[in-house]
Amino acid sequence: MESRLLEIFVGWEDKLEDDEWYFSNSFESIYNGMSPEEAFNYIPNVIEVLFKLDDDYLIW
Repeated sequence: MESRLLEIFVGWEDKLEDDEWYFSNSFESIYNGMSPEEAFNYIPNVIEVLFKLDDDYLIW
């Protein structure tokens, strides 16, 4: 699943230009269908990806 999360940030500028809800829709496609426990257990994956990002805009 981490690869799905990382893929969201590839070419994000163009995707965001085409769809202002790009990030929201992309993240929803990952957590949609997860149980609350699965979503909670996924938090470390999200944090790990945040540490890999170099762009402050994406982190905030």
